Amino acid sequence: MKRHIIFIALLVFSFLNACDQEELSPRTNPRFSIAYIQELDDSGAEFVSNIYDFGSDEITEYGFLYSLNSYPTLSNSEIISQQGKPEKEFTLKAKHSLVKGKVYAVVAYIQTTSERVYSEPFGFVSQGAPGFIFERFEYKSPVFHGDTITVWGSNMSQLHESYAVNFQDKEATIVNIEENAFKFIVPEFSNFNNGENGPDSFNITLQVLDKKLDMNAIFPFQNAEFEERDTQFIDYGGSVEILGKYLQDINLKIVTSPDVPERIYGSNVSIESAENNKIVFTPNPKYAGINNNLTLEIRGKLYAMGTDFFAFNPPEINSNQHLLIQPFENFTIKGHNFNTAAARTHKAIVNGHPVSLEGFTTDAESLTFRIADLESFYMRTNNVMKIKTFDQFSEETITFEFTNPDFPYMQNPYATTKPSGYWNWKNMVGYGEKGYALGNHNIFEFDIDQKSVHSIHQLPNEISQLQFTFGVLHGEKWYIGGGINAISNTVNQSFFVFNLRTKDLRRLPDLPFYEKESVLAHAFNGYLYFEGGIVMETGNDHKNRYKFNLQTEEWIRLPDKEFGREYIGRTIAFEHKEKQFALGDPDGSLVGHFGLFEFDPIRERWKLLKQFDGLNYSSIKTDQVFILGNNAYLLGSSMRVLNLGNYEIRQVTNFAFSDLLNYNYYRNMAFMSRGDIYILDRDSHLWEIDLEKLTY
Repeated sequence: MKRHIIFIALLVFSFLNACDQEELSPRTNPRFSIAYIQELDDSGAEFVSNIYDFGSDEITEYGFLYSLNSYPTLSNSEIISQQGKPEKEFTLKAKHSLVKGKVYAVVAYIQTTSERVYSEPFGFVSQGAPGFIFERFEYKSPVFHGDTITVWGSNMSQLHESYAVNFQDKEATIVNIEENAFKFIVPEFSNFNNGENGPDSFNITLQVLDKKLDMNAIFPFQNAEFEERDTQFIDYGGSVEILGKYLQDINLKIVTSPDVPERIYGSNVSIESAENNKIVFTPNPKYAGINNNLTLEIRGKLYAMGTDFFAFNPPEINSNQHLLIQPFENFTIKGHNFNTAAARTHKAIVNGHPVSLEGFTTDAESLTFRIADLESFYMRTNNVMKIKTFDQFSEETITFEFTNPDFPYMQNPYATTKPSGYWNWKNMVGYGEKGYALGNHNIFEFDIDQKSVHSIHQLPNEISQLQFTFGVLHGEKWYIGGGINAISNTVNQSFFVFNLRTKDLRRLPDLPFYEKESVLAHAFNGYLYFEGGIVMETGNDHKNRYKFNLQTEEWIRLPDKEFGREYIGRTIAFEHKEKQFALGDPDGSLVGHFGLFEFDPIRERWKLLKQFDGLNYSSIKTDQVFILGNNAYLLGSSMRVLNLGNYEIRQVTNFAFSDLLNYNYYRNMAFMSRGDIYILDRDSHLWEIDLEKLTY
């Protein structure tokens, strides 16, 4: 009843209002009531308007505009309409674009052939409407940035501002609205999915007024396309080009790796530029030869480009290079395209053998090496080196020679077959052009020309494991004996002479004294002198002096030394210009110091010629002092040269392997042949010391 009363009141109000309009407007315009609400619930709003006068012009359309704006117009309103001429009353229902609780205004309108006539607005509070219903997407496959996607559905709003689309967290542009569809442009975005659904899965939010749909939609997105190209050869530090289409991605990742990765977490190359049709990057030369697989991640998808997409040009060395080098010192090769990031890329091939060289580069045109060890294939001169980079060899070579005097000459084949310490604390002398060594109880011959070692004799079997033996060379005869047995720790008093020419061994009368090690044994004027020795139990010098008649083979006791040796070390005698000298402390008078003495054969005593400050018993550790011209060469913990004319002594400074002289604290096993000195290292190699290469 109440609703009918309201309806009658509205009719009265409309009638009175129409009468006023009639007085003001031409009667050609239609007259009708304001729009009122006939039904209002959550299914929408049904609008009604009554026509009082159709007017003189033809009516072509009628309907309602409703809007959140208090004055609905075509630009801010939703429109529901019908074509043609209505009855005296027209009713239409708004089924969409009504947000519950919002205040809307509605106007009725009639369109004639000459103009559109509106009623006054009428306000109401919406109870809601079914709203937008999504049906499907329509698109051109595959999809790419800038493409248009059509959204089909029902209950569409006609207002542009009613729509919002979010595509992968980026706002999309709405470009067209139709009765049952609207369109949007795929925006530029970078966060492609790498989860279970893969990179073609996209998070999309569609919003029409208060109706919001969140969905995960799968669109086949445009894959990157690549031009086929031959392998690109670049210098170290050079760039690689990738050409194609659809390459753009703000999150582009490029890696080189040993294998094709399952996932890329970040680039390990320098990306110089990335455009839709071209990518330029610089591989990291640090990984050259290790990371050969090229893989790209573009828009969440991996593209394995293989191992032949690019390769590094081989380096080349300049021709006509001859170097003078020394181990442990840097030498530099000139060329171009050296890998400054990883010198390990380049390997040296010396005399046809791959070698381990410590290398680094300062720029692409210089490669610096250091030789840390001398292998058997090195030569003193005329070494030929190539550079190998992966499987490629430099066309040019360099030659080099070593300037250090110490150089491995040959391998000792007995080193690996004998027990540790086999050669320790033994004796070695040179005769002719060969060397002879007492090792344990074997006598070995070192043939310099043949680079061979042979066991040529041995002491009786009961005399073995000898240490601290003495050896004195007198002409072609080598007098050996004494020392201790390293196993039983007993003193050896046996005494032998070995003829280095005939290779005959003969036992002589045993030593008349009891000692672990002789302080000094030397031969002069037909006698073999023994001056003092270290007693095993006390470690003191017994100071006894004897001489052995080399012709009668008789022992003769001499007066004891006044001073005993208090320090461990060696004193070695040598002959020069028919005189006999000794280096060390033959009579104990220097008390641990080192000097040059001359032997008085009449008094059979030693005379000090010069004391050398800074030298001690470890300044000479060989069985011989090596004489060449007016120089005496001393091999101790370092190498020194004594001028026998002015008694000036100089230390050699250009040994590359100074440890060569310090493998054994007590003795160095060395001999002279053909004007050079040869010395054993830790039993395994015989080294040559070229006296012409010594510097001081």
